[in-house]
Amino acid sequence: MLLGAMVAYVLARYEFPGRDAIYYTLVAGMTFPIFLALVPLFFVVQTSACSAPTTG
Repeated sequence: MLLGAMVAYVLARYEFPGRDAIYYTLVAGMTFPIFLALVPLFFVVQTSACSAPTTG
């Protein structure tokens, strides 16, 4: 929360190259919830060797 406040202050007060790119990246990150990525990640882990049973 503190880091977010500091980033918001810098983005609001200062003009620098790449400011808009950072802003839009942060907005895009807040737009898509983490649960949107969990379903495909579940299927990748399920089909890979990472989820193979270790018993036996």
